[in-house]
Amino acid sequence: MARLTLTFFGSFQAALDGNPLTNLRSERIQVLLAYLVLEAARVHTRSALAARFWPDEPEPVAKQNLRQALYQLRQFLGEQTAPPQPAAPGIPFLLVTRDTVQMNPASDYTVDVVAFLQHLHQGQLKAAVELYQAGLLDQLTSGSDRVEEWLLLQREQLHIQALDALYKLTLQALEQADATQAQHYARRQLALEPWREEAHRQLMLALASVGDRTAALTQYEICLRVLLDELGVAPAAETVELMEQIKNGARGARKVEFSRVTTNPPHPPLAYPSAATASHSVLRTPHAPLIDWGDAPDIGVFYGREHELGQLQRWVTGQRCRVIALLGMGGMGKTTLAAQLVRQCAEHFDFVLWRSLLNAPTLSDLLGQWLYTLSNQQLAQIPAGLDAQLGLLFEYLRKQRCLLILDNAESMMQEGERAGYYRASYEDFSH
Repeated sequence: MARLTLTFFGSFQAALDGNPLTNLRSERIQVLLAYLVLEAARVHTRSALAARFWPDEPEPVAKQNLRQALYQLRQFLGEQTAPPQPAAPGIPFLLVTRDTVQMNPASDYTVDVVAFLQHLHQGQLKAAVELYQAGLLDQLTSGSDRVEEWLLLQREQLHIQALDALYKLTLQALEQADATQAQHYARRQLALEPWREEAHRQLMLALASVGDRTAALTQYEICLRVLLDELGVAPAAETVELMEQIKNGARGARKVEFSRVTTNPPHPPLAYPSAATASHSVLRTPHAPLIDWGDAPDIGVFYGREHELGQLQRWVTGQRCRVIALLGMGGMGKTTLAAQLVRQCAEHFDFVLWRSLLNAPTLSDLLGQWLYTLSNQQLAQIPAGLDAQLGLLFEYLRKQRCLLILDNAESMMQEGERAGYYRASYEDFSH
């Protein structure tokens, strides 16, 4: 049985029994193969594939394009040659019928993305990050907005998982006093996201731990510049605190211990817990916040969903995630879940504001309501212009801990369109 090896991290690569396959020039068809491999658990109808990969073509033309693409794929995989040379008699890589297409689960193929996910699931973080040297099919385009949306989602999920694994490896190295490894993994995080503040903190800790406080303070200055240039924000309080500790340590000639400052990740842990947040899970002394429920539902008695609630509460109150999206089909209980979450974590905030977009209020109307409440009802006049309103909103958000909930967010989007198309007069919500 022939063995197919596929590489999707970075550039598209394929080999059959160790021999590189280079005769598939079309980027769209390369992405089609990647789609079939990464969605191998599903049987795809030809109609759905044609509509996804050629959405702007009439259906007969799209289906003809798919037929040609599948023919080229089978040639590429050695299944449409003369004489035929399939992977093994009766075991092709692609299962193609008159109506459906699927990657054959019985065929012998490996793909780096699947191996990466398996390593993560088994806790083999070093093996996983060795595979992730670049993003999923970097620089490759499909020519279809619908496929690009799928690619973007896959890339982002894998990117977050790789960052999370690198964060944990850095943390483990710090806890084991292995400064060399800690620096290596922290720098890899920063190569993927230069504005990743917790990686800057980890690198500062690693440098300070071996007495290189000058380099650690230089790293703080780099962090300061990157955050200002990329995000327009100042470093978090714990980053400044760490910098001050390193300064004081330099003057007092004392070591900066790894455990002195926690380094919370920006993204939630994926499938495995983070030791870094265990000692820093409460943000403030519980108190009575100002809650404006708006038109939030009265959920009554709530049952189940303990895992989802626990995960959400860790993200919101433990790891200070700034944006969380609850996505799913209508009727799955997203609003009820969000309302229960607010009940459980409201005490950690100064303000809690719930607004529904079901009736599609304008952004200016929404900002006016928020600003009036966040000013403790002291704001006499709402600033004119969207930029001024947003500027004032972020000024309030920097000064106090706020939880803002937008329910029915799909109401501002055009029906029947692909993702990202706003209803007329609601384009401002893209901000």
